Amino acid sequence: MKTPFKPPLVAHFICLTAFTLSLSTETVAAQDNVVSLRTEPANTLEVLVEPENTITLTISGNDNGGFGQSWPALPAFAAATIQPGVLSQTGFGNQIDLSVLGSDNLFAIAQNGSNNRAFGQITGTGNTALVMQTGHANVAVFHQHGNGNSVAISQSSW
Repeated sequence: MKTPFKPPLVAHFICLTAFTLSLSTETVAAQDNVVSLRTEPANTLEVLVEPENTITLTISGNDNGGFGQSWPALPAFAAATIQPGVLSQTGFGNQIDLSVLGSDNLFAIAQNGSNNRAFGQITGTGNTALVMQTGHANVAVFHQHGNGNSVAISQSSW
């Protein structure tokens, strides 16, 4: 039997953030809150959020996120930029709504700027998804259904 990896993930939040991770929910409202995330079974994530950002994340399944792993099938520009399992927002008005239903899915989203947005749904096994947005008012929406799909989105605006 595989022993679940339980990373000591800590994120500092100065926003309203809601998490649903394997049947546990953490909601934070106010300033200077610290949330420690424990995901079971074996979902691995790192979440970085700055002021006035919102992340809504739902994960159901095993071995999702992939924090500490490497990308198996993404272009070099994407694979070298951010590692799997990282959700990062810098700036203000950024938002991530991500739903992952299945197992062995790797994903990462990095947003830097203002009002970036990113909405995604991954359903299945062995999918990889990466969204990187810099600048202002980028929007990326993706849906992956099935097994072995890969997507890499990079957007910049100035």
